[in-house]
Amino acid sequence: MNAPNIVPADDEVARVRLGLMLRNLRRERKLSGLELGKLAHMSQPKISKIETGALRSLDERDVLAILEVLQPQPAIKQQLLVQFELTQTSPLSYRYIQHHGIGRKQHEIRMRERRAKLICVYECTVLPGLLQLADYTKAIFIRLGLRPEDIERGVRERILRQDILWQQGRSFRFVVGHAALYTAVAGSEVQIAQLDRIMRVARLPNVSIGIVPVDAGLPLTCGNPFTILDSMYVTAETVIAEQQSTDRAEIAEYIKLFGELERRAAFEDGASRIIVDAMERLGESSSQ
Repeated sequence: MNAPNIVPADDEVARVRLGLMLRNLRRERKLSGLELGKLAHMSQPKISKIETGALRSLDERDVLAILEVLQPQPAIKQQLLVQFELTQTSPLSYRYIQHHGIGRKQHEIRMRERRAKLICVYECTVLPGLLQLADYTKAIFIRLGLRPEDIERGVRERILRQDILWQQGRSFRFVVGHAALYTAVAGSEVQIAQLDRIMRVARLPNVSIGIVPVDAGLPLTCGNPFTILDSMYVTAETVIAEQQSTDRAEIAEYIKLFGELERRAAFEDGASRIIVDAMERLGESSSQ
């Protein structure tokens, strides 16, 4: 299987993709741009700019007006609204985030996660943000070279994201690479507390946490962490940037990949044994 190809969703790419989706839907409804404009109370040139991604200041009210006319199926409408959100997000390169603030990015992620009913997360180097303790998160942000004032806001926003773990009607599936248990970004003491936290969260009825043992190996295409929201949106991390997609074919590849990771992972008692072993090893190394 080839590695899923995600197109970086900066605001321009996101606008073009949203415009294409709206144009295809309009054509399915056998409407011209002029006819759609009249029904949505917009000019034909404005409809054209929206469909080509040329309208930089895209307003949610305009998108909702178009959807009111086109009446897509609920799942398609939700996908279109998610795609619209991508037109409003800040740039995704880590260099930009370092300069303009991790707090804003964490807030955007929190707002997106609040609308999801099923969240699937794979992490291979550090532990998932939704499971992190404040000290663990802070250590990661410090290593990223962020400004002290931004670190505090970023930590606060990431911890606020975790409120949804206890909300009814939501499900969470985490798969973590074995090595991530030993990435002690803040030292052994914090790492042990972090692993204890994971074991406690794993007891929640709506949460599953699997650990992929070293001897289970990893799929060849599984080189980066990624998150899937409601089978409608995926975000993946590379060395230089975070990438996002709402493309169904791309998301399907990531769902298939996540399923393969779950098949290789140990859950419940098996995962607990692996985590406890890591905690004991970290404790031994810190006492030497």
